[in-house]
Amino acid sequence: MTTAIKAFLALLVVCVLLAFALVFERGHAAKVTKQRDAAVAQVATAKAVLTDTIAGYEANLTKERASQALARKASADYEKSLSDLSVKYDAARAALRAAGGLRLPRAVVCGRQDSPGPAATGAGRPDDAATATVALPPEVDRRLQDLTEEADKLGARLAKLQDWVRSAGLYGPAEPAK
Repeated sequence: MTTAIKAFLALLVVCVLLAFALVFERGHAAKVTKQRDAAVAQVATAKAVLTDTIAGYEANLTKERASQALARKASADYEKSLSDLSVKYDAARAALRAAGGLRLPRAVVCGRQDSPGPAATGAGRPDDAATATVALPPEVDRRLQDLTEEADKLGARLAKLQDWVRSAGLYGPAEPAK
């Protein structure tokens, strides 16, 4: 075999190998392109899902912050209401102490054994408001005042809770801020 034939056969083998490599590379490139396109589509889908999720979280966060602000305002209003009630009741208790405490008309308690009888008629008979009424025992007086204050505090709590429920949009139309 001559060198020219050997060179031609070597060139032919190289060309066949290059042709085979080119065909194989095109098939592999097409496969890689498909994989890349699929990965790009998955990334785009994941990005869209994440964008929607983040937008939902941000919307929920905004709602939560607004709800917390309403709750803080409702709490502050309630605390102010309790403070106002406390001032009112402190003044009322001081006025009652100055007046001698809670009193009942004598006619209501005249059936009691320990109540003094009617004063004798005559010049020495006192005819003022203190003798027309009987003071309640201090413990009963204190307990009635405590119950009244507690009832008013519960009424204030109910009113402020109703305001909060309406302002949060949980029931009925929201009332304008007072």
